[in-house]
Amino acid sequence: MTDSITAFRCSGRDTMPQFTVFLLVFGGGCIPIPFMVYDGFGFYAVAALFAFSALVAVGMRFSIAVDVDRVVLRRTWFGIPYWTRAGRRIEDVYYGGDWGEAEGASGVVVVLDGGREFHIGSAKSMRHLHEALGRLKQLPDGDASRTQLMDTNAEQ
Repeated sequence: MTDSITAFRCSGRDTMPQFTVFLLVFGGGCIPIPFMVYDGFGFYAVAALFAFSALVAVGMRFSIAVDVDRVVLRRTWFGIPYWTRAGRRIEDVYYGGDWGEAEGASGVVVVLDGGREFHIGSAKSMRHLHEALGRLKQLPDGDASRTQLMDTNAEQ
């Protein structure tokens, strides 16, 4: 982001990639990897696999920065960016659960220009993200009120 003023910035734990790691490690519809590891290497190898997958999952976080003219979504692993998406504006924000409701959701879905949908956040941060991003999407592009600084950490 160049010299524009950030209207909103937030970061926190990201449950979708964490869930994906555990889904891949614990089977994902086939013979779970821990059973194969146990058959080949024993109990300590399974414990090491669990510790390794927990370490991988714990480091997965998200950040979102909304400028006057740009929105940037980023996923990081222990501060190392591995996924970045950008758009000109937010078209919609809704809860990532059944029917867009907060009950049972594990984050929010941010719809950027062009209809691209991205799931970010966690159950702990979703209400804050939904409220703040919902207010920002209602502001017209280039609106002066959009330039208010609202830095925040989603896990407070």
